[in-house]
Amino acid sequence: MLSVGGQEKKIISIVGSGGLGKTTLAKAVYDKLININGRFDCWAFVPVGQNPDQRKILRDILIDLLKPTNAINALVNTRFSLGDLMELDEKQLIDELREQLQGKRYFIVVDDIWERSMWRTVDLAFVDGNCGSRLLTTTRKSEVSKEIGEVYKLHELSDNNSKKLFHSITFGGEEKHPCSDELDKVSNTIIKKCGGLPLAIVTIAEVLARKPIEEWSNVYNSIGFGPDDNKVEDMKKILSFSYYDLPSHLRTCLLYLSTSPEEQFIEKRELILRWIAEGFIHEERGKASFDVGDNYIHELVDRNLVIPVEDKRSGILQGCRVHDMLLRLIRQLSTEENFAVALGKDERSSVEQSKIRRLALLMLTKETNYKDMPRLRSFNATICFTELIPPVCSFKVLRVLVLEYCIGMEGYPIKHIAKLLHLRYIGLSHTPVRKLPKEIGHLKFLQTLLLDDTGIKELPSSVRLLKQLMCLRVDEKTRVPDWIGEMTSLVELEMYHEVLPDLVIRETPPVQKQEMHSGADNKCSIRRFVKELGNLRNLRVLKTGLHLQDQGQGREFLESLSKLHKMQDVSILLPAAFLEMDMGTEPRFALSSLRTLELLNLQFSKLPAWMNGECLPNLCKLKVLLTDADEQDVGNLGTLRQLRDLTLVITRYHRLKLTVCGCGGFDSLIFLHGGPLQFVPETMPRLENIIFSITVFELRDAKISFDFGLENLSSLQCLTVGLDCADASPEEVEEAEAAIRHAVDTHPNHPSLLVKRSNEDKMGPVDADSRIFSRKMYKMLQDSTLNEQIKKLNDQIDVQNNCNSTLYNQAQEMAHTIPQGHPSIAKIQWTSVYVVEMVVLRKQLVDTFQTINDTSDPDQLMQHIKLQERLFDLYKVENKRMAAIVEELKAELKISDNVADAEEKGEH
Repeated sequence: MLSVGGQEKKIISIVGSGGLGKTTLAKAVYDKLININGRFDCWAFVPVGQNPDQRKILRDILIDLLKPTNAINALVNTRFSLGDLMELDEKQLIDELREQLQGKRYFIVVDDIWERSMWRTVDLAFVDGNCGSRLLTTTRKSEVSKEIGEVYKLHELSDNNSKKLFHSITFGGEEKHPCSDELDKVSNTIIKKCGGLPLAIVTIAEVLARKPIEEWSNVYNSIGFGPDDNKVEDMKKILSFSYYDLPSHLRTCLLYLSTSPEEQFIEKRELILRWIAEGFIHEERGKASFDVGDNYIHELVDRNLVIPVEDKRSGILQGCRVHDMLLRLIRQLSTEENFAVALGKDERSSVEQSKIRRLALLMLTKETNYKDMPRLRSFNATICFTELIPPVCSFKVLRVLVLEYCIGMEGYPIKHIAKLLHLRYIGLSHTPVRKLPKEIGHLKFLQTLLLDDTGIKELPSSVRLLKQLMCLRVDEKTRVPDWIGEMTSLVELEMYHEVLPDLVIRETPPVQKQEMHSGADNKCSIRRFVKELGNLRNLRVLKTGLHLQDQGQGREFLESLSKLHKMQDVSILLPAAFLEMDMGTEPRFALSSLRTLELLNLQFSKLPAWMNGECLPNLCKLKVLLTDADEQDVGNLGTLRQLRDLTLVITRYHRLKLTVCGCGGFDSLIFLHGGPLQFVPETMPRLENIIFSITVFELRDAKISFDFGLENLSSLQCLTVGLDCADASPEEVEEAEAAIRHAVDTHPNHPSLLVKRSNEDKMGPVDADSRIFSRKMYKMLQDSTLNEQIKKLNDQIDVQNNCNSTLYNQAQEMAHTIPQGHPSIAKIQWTSVYVVEMVVLRKQLVDTFQTINDTSDPDQLMQHIKLQERLFDLYKVENKRMAAIVEELKAELKISDNVADAEEKGEH
């Protein structure tokens, strides 16, 4: 329904009862369509819920459009911080959305709409620019769906499909059946009571799968189904039974999720740290508390009581969501058991203030009177103006404090948090706190301190006294202290020695405008910071930015990394420049727990010996920069059996197409960014998405075909190819693109294809000598250092300059034989704008030449190279112009000679 139709905006509304899988279906469609290359310019998936705030919905759409995966985010991110968005009213948000969506092909899902009035407001933002945009909504109400657009009614599962789903969970396969008539009868009775609702079926099936078959009848009787078929009530009873069937520790952990906003993504590590702070998790024999908490989440996922959210590429569990029907149940149970109270907007609690133990406030619009709460252990305020929330200094036994996305911190008494001596968890993410109290070191039990996107420039020195601190996340411009190596209890560290803020990937816009953070601002030198990282032996997660200066620092960084045997996720973001690292003396790694490795601050001369399946057996995601690679390197990467997401950037290609061995390897790989590679049969059996680039003239000159063996990739779904057109003829570029399109068209999966051309303005001239020269120069630059490149470019510029002089002299000599006033003579005498720029560039290069001779700074060297490359390109353009003039003059002389000959014959 979404795929058909013209360029006009199209809206589909999925309607059906709760638990049918509307959101699951919408998410599956969303994931499929946004992964089709070039299909949409931007996209968003926004949940609504039963009691929505219309401003929040509009704001959430804008925030989703700001995510790094969206093409639109570059436009919006420079204009708005989260604080800006919080201040906008409905009309301003609608106007902003209309402006950002104008002229773009967008795909937006609005999930779980309850009221027509809400849709009428949000729909005002969705412009129809005849770009082929698509909107998908879900709702339980047929009257709402009819007003929205074309209706797709989702029906309950048939009896046969219900049985298949039930049997696949309880007996381990769709085709497996109960082993006796009595068991078959009990199964059918239970399935019937599920009413064809997938949520009910999978929930009760997970309960039964953990119990002996002879107890199934008792389970059915214990649920307390009534004689009538009431799907909603039966669904509630199944969910309630599933909750009470949990072990007591999991019931407590599930109840804690009642404080989360409806449809909210719950980050896994933050949730585990909150459970630990509340005392819900204790170390088991041979297992750290964090591992125990990780097991708890996976058990809730396995029981279908929370919806898992995984990284699409690596498959790593990022967090979870709670189904709205289950959320309402656990909120009711939480209130009844006086476990926690969650309030939104103008809601008020029926629980007496003095008895409240956990309080969550969401999007307050009025000031609360919640001040007398002597038993309060946990306080959460999300998207609130601080003038409306109570001062936390009165909550003397508080263990968990969360102020996220809160606005107006100037007058809020944040300094008093240092007096709350029982605090274990402080979360201030995306709230402009700007300064922590100096006395924060008094919080001896503090385990978690989240300060990302707060504007805090310096940590108080007393933070070093927090010896139980497990997680520390700071702002990207927070100065690195000189005592980080003392925090030996750290499990997670996010701290940037140097980083460009645009490269910090976040799910939402920052609360304030960002600046580049320079390593020069830090108290801790880069060498000391790198060394002290090696002291953090409990570290599992490291996210940082490092501008390593030399080979010694590079080796020290790798040595520190090799000592962190518990490490699971390493993300080193791209700094101002990366370090070229020669391999051969690097330390050998054996990090068996490592799942994610993103090393964007180093460019290895070749693949490190430790990047293989033996040393990194659990690696799922890898981003690595190499100077060069060969088939053996590709084979070593293929031994990483768990690898699902690979970004392999190779800066120099001695081999223009590497062959992927077909003798096994890459068994789990789903996403590949890098290449080009030659795929042979029986290789990469699960690979779905490929991004690679080719330099057309290189392959053509080497007589290498544009056939990459795509037909051997049995799971291929998406392909993105970059074509560098520089120095290739238009015919060669067309040939390359046609070959790739043919491979895609004939592939049995018919994968989506996006071809991106670059340097079309630098396609080579027809003149054969010029083509040979340009290609020769390009190949020389492929294998050289920065200083070597400067020298070679100087030589090539001199050659081009001599060529230019020769062409100009030829033109001048021929011009003497042509009558004065001829148009060709005017062309010779005309000075193009390129010549003016060339003179300016030559002067700049002379001025900077002495500077680069006295420095090894790669930034200055690269700047000089850019000037040289620009001058070289201008010479090519000018020489092409002069060559054309010479040819024109030759033709003119030939015509003149023919006319003279004819006249001479006529006279005779």
